[in-house]
Amino acid sequence: MDALLAPAGIRAPLIATFHSACVRILRAHGEAIGVPRHFTIYDEDDRAALVKECMKEGELAERTFTPSAAAHRISYLKNQMVSVQDALRDARGPWEQKAALVYSRYEKRIREAGVVDFDDLLLLVVKLLAESPETLAWYRGLWKHVLVDEYQDTNRAQYRIIRLLTDEHRNVCVVGDSDQSIYKWRGADINNILDFEKDFPGTRVVKLEQNYRSTKSILALAADVIANNQQRKEKTLWTENPRASRPPSIAAGTSTRRRTSSRRRSSRRAPMRSAGTASPSSIGPTRSRACSKTRCAARASRT
Repeated sequence: MDALLAPAGIRAPLIATFHSACVRILRAHGEAIGVPRHFTIYDEDDRAALVKECMKEGELAERTFTPSAAAHRISYLKNQMVSVQDALRDARGPWEQKAALVYSRYEKRIREAGVVDFDDLLLLVVKLLAESPETLAWYRGLWKHVLVDEYQDTNRAQYRIIRLLTDEHRNVCVVGDSDQSIYKWRGADINNILDFEKDFPGTRVVKLEQNYRSTKSILALAADVIANNQQRKEKTLWTENPRASRPPSIAAGTSTRRRTSSRRRSSRRAPMRSAGTASPSSIGPTRSRACSKTRCAARASRT
């Protein structure tokens, strides 16, 4: 999620991602809550390595509880602002108990090392704004207007930062679509957008319902599907595009999924025998995609 923050007295607004903005805030003011100015940020590889060490110490690794699963659980708990104590107290069943134990060891290790991970950037800014009135007043005076894009993808920590920054002047505008909330597995909380009018009384809602890309037939089909969602804000999409033939419908039963999956596996295994066509292995390894936001932010902080 991106935030558009307009400093007072500056015409050109500053556009920054939430996490990069949090890095700058903590570098400038984090010492108020004990965060060193030149802290190091753990990227995903650093976190995975440390989680693996914590699991090895307690001999917790097993087939259903892998380091990647434990790291994902830790990230989820932090995005939901669940402390180690709460995670240990509320753990249900052996799996969550193991995850809470790894979380506890992980937090102890990174605090001893004086580093933060990607999720800590949000949590520490919440702590800073909540516990340092001077810092909160400074940023409220600096950012008198806040615009948040993709608001349906915000988590609880991001929500708290927005509330802390805007509770005084209440100049906040968010853009989002509850029908496009697909990141719950990463901590996104759809209630942030569903409850916006309740959280900010007097809100003016502007529905952007005209669609410029799809045909009338596709919009009608999409409306039929999304109408089954129980948690959403009502809207009626429309377009001036012509009506095309209705897209075909496929019953996605178990047998259909199996056939589709089987065809995909077969196509991946099929060798490339066409004359003059090189197989992927003969071309050599392909470069990976651009680094993730986590690694990019961590690398930027170290330069």
